[in-house]
Amino acid sequence: MRGLIRNGYWTKLMSFGLILAIVPVLVVGILSYEKASSTVKDKVINGNQLSLELIHSKVEKELKWIDQFADKLLNSNAVQKTLPFPLGDRYEDAQRLNDIEQQMNYFRSFEIDIKEIILVNLQQKWLVGSGSSLGTFLRYEPAELSSAYPNLQQFIASGKSSYWETQNDRSVLLYRRVPAFDPNPSGAVIVRIASPDISEFRGASEQFGEVLILDKDSRIVASSAEDSSDSFDEALIDRLSRNQLELHGDKGIIERDLDRQRVGITYTKSSFNDWTYVSLVSIYDLNADSRSIGWFTAVTCIGIILLFCCFSLLGSRRMYAPINRLYRQMAGGQQAGEAHNELETISRGVQSMFSMQQRMTNQLKPYFMAELCEGRLKPSEIGRKMKDWYSFAAAWREQYVLIVRIDTLMSTHYQSEDLDLLLFAISNMTLDLFPEGSRLDPVVMERTVVLVLSVEGAGGDSFNRIAYEKAKALAREVMRYLKLEVSIGISAPYSELERTADAYREAAAALHYRIREEAERILFYDELNEHASRLPVYPIALEAELLNAIKAGSGETGQKLGEFLDELFRLEAHHQVYSIFLARLLANLLRSYQEAGAQMQYDKSGSSLFQQLFELNAKQDIRMWLQASIIDPLLEHINRQRERAGAKLSGEVLKLVHEHLLEDISLDFCAERLNYHPVYISRAFRQETGMNFSDYVARQRLELAKAWLRETDMTVAEIAEKLKYANARNFIRYFKKMEGDTPGSYRNRRKANK
Repeated sequence: MRGLIRNGYWTKLMSFGLILAIVPVLVVGILSYEKASSTVKDKVINGNQLSLELIHSKVEKELKWIDQFADKLLNSNAVQKTLPFPLGDRYEDAQRLNDIEQQMNYFRSFEIDIKEIILVNLQQKWLVGSGSSLGTFLRYEPAELSSAYPNLQQFIASGKSSYWETQNDRSVLLYRRVPAFDPNPSGAVIVRIASPDISEFRGASEQFGEVLILDKDSRIVASSAEDSSDSFDEALIDRLSRNQLELHGDKGIIERDLDRQRVGITYTKSSFNDWTYVSLVSIYDLNADSRSIGWFTAVTCIGIILLFCCFSLLGSRRMYAPINRLYRQMAGGQQAGEAHNELETISRGVQSMFSMQQRMTNQLKPYFMAELCEGRLKPSEIGRKMKDWYSFAAAWREQYVLIVRIDTLMSTHYQSEDLDLLLFAISNMTLDLFPEGSRLDPVVMERTVVLVLSVEGAGGDSFNRIAYEKAKALAREVMRYLKLEVSIGISAPYSELERTADAYREAAAALHYRIREEAERILFYDELNEHASRLPVYPIALEAELLNAIKAGSGETGQKLGEFLDELFRLEAHHQVYSIFLARLLANLLRSYQEAGAQMQYDKSGSSLFQQLFELNAKQDIRMWLQASIIDPLLEHINRQRERAGAKLSGEVLKLVHEHLLEDISLDFCAERLNYHPVYISRAFRQETGMNFSDYVARQRLELAKAWLRETDMTVAEIAEKLKYANARNFIRYFKKMEGDTPGSYRNRRKANK
């Protein structure tokens, strides 16, 4: 268990299970609590709204009745008949006052608590009151009336028909004029009523809070909590009365933080007298039921979460057990607690297995392709491997074999040991150039790259054109990246993969004919004539000329070799015939090596000269190889032998010249004494000394004549005779030509210098 707890994946698995259990439970619990709270809150607020509307309706009904009473009083016959007259002590005046008092008392008899009714004659300066502290009848002074009712003059000046005023003792005054809208009214009535009693509207439940009535100046007219011990703080009521809560609109519901408590405020404004009816309820008290629901929800959620924790613990252990066993196998027996990412370890192990399988598959594919091309697979084995590795080939109608061969590495910066690497590079190029679904994997065989491609097009000329374009594109890529020229052989299309071996031989056969194609490097098997009309004749005469030129050390060997190869490949024949003729030529050249006593230098790779020759693919390459590897070394050997023989012969000729300088010595004389042909002696002598034989003899005799002129008293004629000149004149002419002076002058100048 301790190991499981330390284990990363088991912890994640259990945590995920817990999250799946806890999150939904918490979300449901929270949403349930919020929904219940919202429902209770809406219920209370809606109850407050209804209660407030009821209070508004009842209070305003009473106020409208009072307003109507004041209007009826002012428009009654008793008042209308009395207002135009100044009242005094006359009987008629007393009768009028009595009628007015009876009318006032009649209205005060109703349930509405009317404390005072005063009729004021503004023109005659008298007033009549019922319950007034000023008396029943009184002639007044304006100052006295203004002192008792400060806002009366303001009401008269406002032009309004009626006006409601709240007194400091929370009683309410109603001012009403007559005529109603006359700027100079003749009279007015003042009605004082007690503050509306709205405590009866709080209901049986305390959850509906406190109800206030505010006048248009935001002064409190009435409150439902005047006699209640749980009234809101006076400071809060004061803020409300001073209109600091910004109650906008005719009605609404708002929440405010007032003096460290959250208060819900429901209000409605009267269009009759601009009073505002307000209901205040504490949000904390409002959420009492919600808190009970919340505690119940929390306890229930905790119980469900604990239950899910038990299930998650047991379930995750059972689910983790097979993963733990697989992890230990992948980690080589390592305990699960020793690592924290088992899935990554398992993933690496699985990836390693797949990678190993893929590498093994990639290694086996070349062997499969090689055996397929060599025809060593059974049809059932071919079908099974194709289904496993190349299932896309089942949609092919036909396919063909393409073989790529590097023409030569001569005149390039590559060495022969680079061939395998170059073929591997070409194989990779085919993977990039041809889409995977149109080819099988390439394989390197016998110094070539072999590729099986699907046939695109309807066959015939369309096949040849498309196959040629693909081969041309491959040749361009090889030239672009490797700077090598390649030859490509293409088989005839075939439908059954069992015939791949035959197609491979066809493509290889087409590639062999590159030996006589100078320009074309892409060869189709179908376009070749395998059976020539007649067997070409081996060019014996041209071979003899080539061998003679080599023995003679002539510089015409390149020309003779080209003429021989042109004649050899002039007529069409089977490629094996060309191989036989080339092998015959190579054998005769090697015989010339033996006859000349030359030592043949073999290739470091250990391959024979015949193998090297048969690996060449073009006539030009064969010519270059024969010239560079066979003929030129043989010519060099022959010329070295001749140089050594010429040096020896020239030494013997020089010895004869010096011994017989005063005799009639000639090339014929030397040839007879040395048993060589005069022409050979002349060529060898000139090659060693840099001058021909006669010039050398004349120069030696001139040097001897100069010595005699300096050292003896022999005459010019005697010297000429001894040196075998025909006469002295010829000697003098030659001497002057060579020395720029006559013999006599030469002798005199030498004597004078002494």
